Amino acid sequence: TGFLAIQLAKVLGAKRVITAASGLGLQMVRALGADVVVDYRSEELFDAVPDDSIDIVYDNFGKPGTADRAMRTIRKGGLFLLLTGELKGDLSKHPKPGVRQARFEAMDPSEGQASIDTLARLFDA
Repeated sequence: TGFLAIQLAKVLGAKRVITAASGLGLQMVRALGADVVVDYRSEELFDAVPDDSIDIVYDNFGKPGTADRAMRTIRKGGLFLLLTGELKGDLSKHPKPGVRQARFEAMDPSEGQASIDTLARLFDA
């Protein structure tokens, strides 16, 4: 899902896409449009990003504690979007004022356009 998020962000007008990868994935995400790629085996993603520099964090991995580590990097008015996975990550227990959080657990294909509209509202809000 991360490779799709990079492409969606670019299509939706993101000026700068930052992501983490390792090994062969480093080149792949660059080829898909990522502007900054952090090798997560040698550096923590949010240590490589300045405070108040990100509009949207899309967490498709769900490692516990990620939302709390990301908070300092998200601008006021920004969004932390969690795609819940097997790791059972959660939203921040200490959200930064002015930063919204949302958990997106699943899209039900039987809902058709309604599921897509729900996702669009998360990005538009």
